[in-house]
Order: sequence, then structure tokens, then C-alpha cells
Amino acid sequence: MSNTLPRFELRNASQSRSQSTDVVAVYQDQQKKATAPKGAYGSAVEKLRKADAFAAKCGTTQFLRFGGHGGAENAVLLGLGRPQDATEEAFRKAGGALWARLV
Repeated sequence: MSNTLPRFELRNASQSRSQSTDVVAVYQDQQKKATAPKGAYGSAVEKLRKADAFAAKCGTTQFLRFGGHGGAENAVLLGLGRPQDATEEAFRKAGGALWARLV
């Protein structure tokens, strides 16, 4: 039995021939509402924030079908909670939620 870790490969969406999904990490502000990131997904996060549809609580996800930018077909917003609450355990929880959403 081998004790090696599985190999993971990340590729740019434009190089892939299958469906691709952008992952966007989103933190909460002091009022525990999603903070819109700078860049292509800021307006989508802001709309979801105003509608109280996504608060970016640690481990929460919001799938945006056909919401990708650039070469991505889809996007997943990944809630990370408040920056001051960020721990290894919080990132593990968020990563597990992301994995469950994508698989």
C-alpha cells in the first residue's frame, strides 16, 4: 500500500474541453453579510446580498449556472465567514462544502 497523496491538476478553463466552474471565495462583513469581491463577480454577489440570498457564512455555497466569466461556464460562490474568524478548520469546512457541491 502506498502512502502517497492523490495528484490534483488545475487547468485554465479555456484549456479544458469540459464544463468549467470558477470558484469565488467570499467573506462576510461585520454585519455578517457577504462582501462583494472586486472583479467580475462583484455585481453578482452584491445582488445576492441585497436579496438576502447569500450571506457568505462559512461553508455555504451558491451555484451560478451559466454565470461564469471568461472561459468558465459556471461559478460557485464559497462562503468563508468573517476574516477574523478564519482558521484552518474553517477553511477545511469550506473546502469540504465546495467539494460536495462540485462532485
